[in-house]
Amino acid sequence: MAGLGRPWPVHQTFSSFLPKIYIPACSGYNCQPYLTAICQDAYSSYFGFSYVISSSGHFKENRYYTTPASTNYQFLYAAGHSILNGQVYIFGGYQDNKKIGKMGACAFEDTGKRLLSPFYSDIGSLATLKESSEKIILCNGYFDSKCESFDGDETVAIAETNVGHNYACMSINEQGRPTIIAGIDTSSVEILETSGWQNASSHPAGKIRYHTCASVPNGIVTVGGYVSETGNLKNVYLFRNGQWSIVGQMQKYQRDATMIAYDKFFILFGGIYNPYSVERAEWDGNNVTSTQVINNHDGGCANPIIFETAPDQCKDFCSENFCYDF
Repeated sequence: MAGLGRPWPVHQTFSSFLPKIYIPACSGYNCQPYLTAICQDAYSSYFGFSYVISSSGHFKENRYYTTPASTNYQFLYAAGHSILNGQVYIFGGYQDNKKIGKMGACAFEDTGKRLLSPFYSDIGSLATLKESSEKIILCNGYFDSKCESFDGDETVAIAETNVGHNYACMSINEQGRPTIIAGIDTSSVEILETSGWQNASSHPAGKIRYHTCASVPNGIVTVGGYVSETGNLKNVYLFRNGQWSIVGQMQKYQRDATMIAYDKFFILFGGIYNPYSVERAEWDGNNVTSTQVINNHDGGCANPIIFETAPDQCKDFCSENFCYDF
């Protein structure tokens, strides 16, 4: 996998059935990461998808995952996700806004553990912090400025942000610190230090919302979003050494997308803005050098669940009594 590097933390990892970083043998066609994309809308009769795609976009097939039965909204609808110690965790959503779920084998399950505050993927923000032990930092955004951490066993209240960051995004900066960026009512950027959340340079687009962000080597990029005064955005912004700069532009507008970033490229999986494209951007460490649309969804999905996977992960479809090998 020379030249690809490792995936950097996202606002969002497999061999056989155990989730962990999957590194395929580097021989021609297989010498690239494969990513699973999953969306559940409010009800099963609504739009949704579950597929694996190569990072080049040349390979795409449906994949099959199960979720707990629900009497109201679907289990994954508007739930946040992040990777903790190689496992995919699910947080909140409209089915149960304080639940903590986990993916095992090809099934999502409720762990029985609970968040302290409600969480929705489009409103709140989260990122995985890698210190001596990993933890996920979550800020709920809409209801107040409360934040908490989850280490796989328990949730703990942490310092509140200075202002509410509704419809914001969070990632990890080059110093390894959680950084929450802007929102519908603020352009402010805050970095979580040992002393609490500290203000940093505001986002240059202003009060931006529906944007997505991810860590790249030596910084954070934000992509897409919407600003009331200027409309939808295609710009790619880089936050590095406490300063902002515009470093490129995407082909398509994006709102509530999910991004996964590597050393030399990043990929956006379309959210709620038509044509719901999946777009890859080549990255030289300082600027976007080119972009390419590698897939399109047939409908909108806020913050689809994205994780690195084996190409044949969850290839079988099982009904109640039968399994079909595709």
